[in-house]
This record gives sequence, structure tokens and C-alpha cells, in this order.
Amino acid sequence: MKSRSVIRAILFALLFTLISPIANVSTAQAAGTVTKTVTVKGHDGALLSGASVLVYWFGSMSETIYTATTSSQGVATITVPSGSQYMELAVAPAESDTQNAISSPNSYIDISSDSNQSVEVNLTRANARFILKYVDGSNAERGISFAFPANFKGSGATLLARSGAFGVTLASNLTPGSNYYVGPRIVQSDVYVNKSLFSWRYGFRAAGIAGSQTYKVFTDQNFSTEISPESNGVFSLTIPAANIVGQLKDSSGNNVSLPTGVTGSVKIVKLN
Repeated sequence: MKSRSVIRAILFALLFTLISPIANVSTAQAAGTVTKTVTVKGHDGALLSGASVLVYWFGSMSETIYTATTSSQGVATITVPSGSQYMELAVAPAESDTQNAISSPNSYIDISSDSNQSVEVNLTRANARFILKYVDGSNAERGISFAFPANFKGSGATLLARSGAFGVTLASNLTPGSNYYVGPRIVQSDVYVNKSLFSWRYGFRAAGIAGSQTYKVFTDQNFSTEISPESNGVFSLTIPAANIVGQLKDSSGNNVSLPTGVTGSVKIVKLN
């Protein structure tokens, strides 16, 4: 995955799909600001009200999110500072909508940073639905990265889940009976996650022909214990709580700290 997509997956929440610029206006609304007018449509072409629209504003070492909600006409307007290194747009359907999918970070589109702009966003139909929960049974907060198979080869994609049930557009041609996985991909530096959590790979299999597949989810990658979906077809997945806490140290025993803007990862390996 591109490094920019990884940064997005680490930091932020709620996503979108298939965004096509309609028009650009070269003159900003006011000195130092630009306005983005976003029209959101569902997979059936209907205008969507209550959708979350986010503009990610990237500076040299920082990122700011500007948000708005679409009106009954499916339109949201956001005014942001000009002069960023680049900006990106993301959209997620209303909280009650699991028919339209949240999209993965590689669906983001760079938008002009120094001009007013009108954009139309077309969300895709969800073909699977999930909800992430903590071990105490409460809904996970928004912004946790969720991994799923992007194609029949098993290449992974991620989206940033919201709190409560959400829709996902899986590849429609997964190989029946093949082993895939879905689940939370936890990054401890995630600004939305203030709990000690672990990533987890739930086993995932598809059945049926391309375009009309059904899915099974398993508790782990042994594929021995199946998870039944809830009555509304949503698979409920629990994020494991961490049971290891520690401090990284260098060869001299000093605490290791990373410079501002730099992230790192730790891999824990079972020795025997």
C-alpha cells in the first residue's frame, strides 16, 4: 500500500469511494481560504442526506480534518485554509446507512488545494456488513482501521470504521473456499484509539459465483469455529484487549523515543 495510504489508515476515520471532480473555480472565496462543495450520491444514484464529508488538510508535519454533513439535497460545503501541501476528500454514508459502503483509503482523491471546487461523490453498494466491539461489548469508537480482501488473490485493503455497523464493498469474485481474513488492524499511535488493543485476523471465506457470493466469518485463521451474523446480517467482531505493556529501550538500556512526525512498529514473536 502506498505510504500516503498507510498514514491515512493510521490517523483518521470514515471513508468513501469513486469521487469525480465536476468543476474547478480558480479564485478562492476569501484571502487564505478555499471552499469545497460536495454532492453525495448513493450506489443507486439517489442524493444522500446526513453523509459525513471530511477534507483532510496536510501540512509539512501535521494533518487537520474539516468536516460537514450533507443536507437533504445531498450537498455539504466546507471552507478550509489554502496553501496546504495537498488535500484529500472522504465521504461516509449516514450512521444508519449500511447499504452504501465506506470505502478504502486508496479510493481517496487529491483535491485542488488553492481553488474553490465542486465535487460529486458516488458511493458503492455494500455487500458485507460488520460492527467492531470492545471486549466489554460496547461499540468501538470510530477511526479503527478494518482490513478486508481487496481481490481474489487475497490482497488486503483497509478502511477506517465508524462506531456501529458499517458496510464494506468486498471483491465480488473471491475464490470459493479459499482462506481470507477480515478484522481490526490496530495501530497504537492511532489518535482515535486510547485503549490498549490488538489487531486480530478473523477467518473469512466466500461461496457462490462471482457477483452473488455469500460469506462466512470464523473466530480465527484456524477456520474451525464459525461466527453467525446477527439478525440484520451484520457480523459482530470483538477487538482483543492487549495483555503486553512495555517500553522500548536501546542497547544501553535507555528509553527509545521517536522524533515528532515519525511512527514505528513493534513485532512480537513467539519463541517456542
